[in-house]
Formats: sequence, C-alpha cells, structure tokens
Amino acid sequence: MKFQLSILLLALAASSHAIDVGCLIRRATWGGGNLLTCFAQNVTESLPCANPDEQEELNITNPPTDFPDGTTEEDLEGISIKDRRLPHFPKRLYKKFKKLRAIECDNTGLENLTDEDFRGLTILVYISFPRNRFKMLPGRLFRFTPNLQWVRFHGNPSLTNIGFNLFKHLFFLRELNFSGSGCANVIETNPSLLTRLAGLLMGKCPPDPDDFEEDMNNMECSFKDSGSKEKSNEKKLKELNLGETGCTNTTVTDTTSVATTTGDLLSECPPDPKDLEEDFDYAMVYKIVHSVW
Repeated sequence: MKFQLSILLLALAASSHAIDVGCLIRRATWGGGNLLTCFAQNVTESLPCANPDEQEELNITNPPTDFPDGTTEEDLEGISIKDRRLPHFPKRLYKKFKKLRAIECDNTGLENLTDEDFRGLTILVYISFPRNRFKMLPGRLFRFTPNLQWVRFHGNPSLTNIGFNLFKHLFFLRELNFSGSGCANVIETNPSLLTRLAGLLMGKCPPDPDDFEEDMNNMECSFKDSGSKEKSNEKKLKELNLGETGCTNTTVTDTTSVATTTGDLLSECPPDPKDLEEDFDYAMVYKIVHSVW
C-alpha cells in the first residue's frame, strides 16, 4: 500500500498542473475594443488533473455572480496577468475562451512560449509579454493568429533569438514593440515601416538553430511541371559549402545535417536587413494575393 501511494505521489509530482486564477472582472479599453477582461488578483497551481486534456489549462475560480449579468467566463475577451508568477503559459485557451482577443502577461517569470500556445486563438488581436525571461521566440509562434495587430515583447533583456520569418502570418500589424530586448531596441507603430522593423529584428536577432531546423523540417518544398498531373517530386539540398567565408567555415554533404547547418549559418551570418525586408515584403504580398484568389 505504501509503495502504491509513493508511485501515485511521484506521478502527481511529474504531472503538469492547471493554473487557477482569481480575477477582478471589468470591462477595459484595450485590444481595439471595450473588452470583458479578467485582471488576475491571484494565481496558483491546482492539483494535477486526472484527465490529461485538462492539464496545464487556465481555470477561472470566480463564482458566476462576479460576472456581469448575462455573461460567464466563456464571454471573457481579455486576460491580464501582471506581477504574478506563472509556472508556464496555459495551454488550450481556445477551448474555454473562444472570444479571447487580448492577452497580457507582464512580469510573470515566463521563460518560453511554444508554437502550440496560441492554437485556435484566431481572433486574437493583442498580445503583450513585457518583463519576462524569454531567450528565444519560435518561428511558428504566430501561425494560428493571423489577426494580430499589437505584438509587445519589450523589457526582455535575455531575448536574443527571433524565429525565422516570425511575422509572416501577420498581415494587420499596427505595432511591434521589442524595446529593451537583448538583441534589438526597437518599437514601431507606423504600419508603413513595420516590414522594415521586422527585417531589422530578424537580422539583429538570428533564429535559434534548433528552432530553425524544426522550421526547415516542417517546410514543404516541392517542384512540379505545370503540365504534369503526377505527384510533385521533392528536391533536397545535397551540399552546402561556405568554407573560408567571412563569418563561417562550413561544408556539409550529409543531407540529414543540412537543416541544422543552415540554422547555424543564419546565426553566424545573419541576413542583411534590407534584403530580409525585401523578402518579407514579397512574402506578404504573395500570401495576400493568393489568399484572395
């Protein structure tokens, strides 16, 4: 019996905990509207959930009477957590908060975000993560959030790696704020200059090699004859030779190592900001045109 209890306790200790949040529920003007918002007053880790699908989620602990008449926690449009420690960013927010438009995590001790954290949050327009402990942002972080307009990661001095093409899914940006980050000190609210800033950020803050390798592995590259109805043939890079260049001395012919090496190259030899800006502009126009057609 004692042995079984010990095993159970060990399993619970290894499990991910849900996050319980007690809120001050108010309407507030942010994220482009007057949003029904949870302003976190206390944040605690709950006991591990028996159902794995409920682990790492965010639970609002307020009684129904705290919400305005005719609303429930499912009507929340904003979540603001400030000066409260978060053990991790809550997962699967889209399951409970389908109307979520704005997220703020200010000085919460967060160290990382994953490319799954914003899954399903397609109407999200505002995110703010100042004064945390991020070292890198993955390149596919915003793949589920095409409507983002405000992106703020200011005051993160440890942030030195920005994922490759991080902003490629964002067509409606109004503000990028990376002031006080570890590799760039930039803020821009002029929409006509945002592509230049995005290029500057990715030039000064090269992608993390491991993250870039993952991006490469998830990228589908295929070539097909316009008149052919056969399946397209994937063409794989067989050799990279940049020996004795100004920033690296690399040659690789092992196809399994090409993605890793490419990530290392981008870190050692970051792209020219003007060239990256041109690539970014082209990608934006290409995606917008093709989304219309």
